Amino acid sequence: MRRSDIQRDFYLFPRPRKNGKPIFYVQLRDPVSRVVLTARSSALTNRTAAEKWARREFDKLSESARHPPLLLREWAGRFFVDGCPHVDRLRLEGKHYSDRVRHSNRRVLEMYLLPDPLMGSLVARVRRPDVLAFRDRVIARLGRCRQAQVVMAVLRIILREARFRELTDADPFLGVGLIRYEEQVRGALPAAAVRLLLERERWEDEAHWLATWAAAATGLRAGEVRALQWRDLDLVRHVVLVRRNLPGESTVPDLPKWQKVRACPYPGSLAALLEPRRGPPGSWVFSRGSGPIGYKRWAEALRVVARGAKVSGATLHVLRHSLNTALRGAGHADELLRGAFGWASPDVQESYTHRDGYDYSGLAAEIDRFLGT
Repeated sequence: MRRSDIQRDFYLFPRPRKNGKPIFYVQLRDPVSRVVLTARSSALTNRTAAEKWARREFDKLSESARHPPLLLREWAGRFFVDGCPHVDRLRLEGKHYSDRVRHSNRRVLEMYLLPDPLMGSLVARVRRPDVLAFRDRVIARLGRCRQAQVVMAVLRIILREARFRELTDADPFLGVGLIRYEEQVRGALPAAAVRLLLERERWEDEAHWLATWAAAATGLRAGEVRALQWRDLDLVRHVVLVRRNLPGESTVPDLPKWQKVRACPYPGSLAALLEPRRGPPGSWVFSRGSGPIGYKRWAEALRVVARGAKVSGATLHVLRHSLNTALRGAGHADELLRGAFGWASPDVQESYTHRDGYDYSGLAAEIDRFLGT
């Protein structure tokens, strides 16, 4: 093929001026019809710079031809409500997406994303510098914290769903790392401290006391404890079936976190307290009237007990850290522990392990025997 037969994407030609250097004009070719369009001024006098400008303009035309001129505000506004393209797609693929997470992400979207100038951009034009500039604005508003990370995660979902659906060719989050912030460090309580918290006389409310016993003896999350029904306590197999979750103050059961339906041990010490109170199979184990106990009052009751017992750092979630640390320190198999606690990843289990809380007295005695002292 002769060079003259090749259809170029654009053509440059100088137009002289009375005073000064010629200005380069550009005729772009329509990327679909390949028709040559009306000439436009690049406002540049340098040919190399004008060629770069023309290439960028042609790329924009090509992108517009491939993707609809959809504003990010319009696209983002469809998310985390009924008909959300991301949630609906995941659910159609058999993946779980809880209404609680959906509602939480919608609040973040409305509070931090929709009012931002980034939302005035076309979806197909958003690039990494735009995401970095947005991140800077979020940090300026919130600081380096978990909430800022959540805001960025919501934007990532929206933009990557756009790329998945071929509304853009770009992944603006490619290479953009997480916001590093100082996380709250949870510790593990020693056994003696946990026993102090479980003393009956320290508690005004029996349901709160029993629920705390269950959290300490099973390692269940607070929402999983609240969601327990009597049918979940299996005396034959000596296991608790973890099939539901009531996060926060919710009264509508969802699946356990990460959808980890599982079983964990039902120790005899806990069974001795609960079995004399056993109710109908479908009723709540820890109830207030006809519903489950509320999270806030239960958590506050534990704080009051912890102050009275002079146990610092005690929360319902710390009880989960404490039990994992005690069982792991005693040498129980990690695979068993991960099954009971509902963790698929060793990394997650590691974050719940506090080796400074291990009981090293047995090792110390063995060292003394080794040294003959």
